[in-house]
Amino acid sequence: MARRPDREKAEILTEKDLKELRHNLAHLSVTAVRDFYEQAYQDCRLVYSHLPSPKKIQTLVQPRKQNRRRLRQKSIPGFNPSSTPSPLIVT
Repeated sequence: MARRPDREKAEILTEKDLKELRHNLAHLSVTAVRDFYEQAYQDCRLVYSHLPSPKKIQTLVQPRKQNRRRLRQKSIPGFNPSSTPSPLIVT
């Protein structure tokens, strides 16, 4: 069974590092963020019994958050898809 390494020895991004990573991702193009995400995804693969480090997981999560923020900013103002009635439901 895979085991998580000791937390004292595990590499973890500090809040400052995360903030810097978010800042850098915010200034990249959409395709560059996708490429960054794909590389982080490859780094987080499970290989035999070795789990990815917390630092790699944190690096994987940040581009996903960045893409989600961009999608929300591009959405139509005032449009809420959950409030529109479904065309398949007849009342």
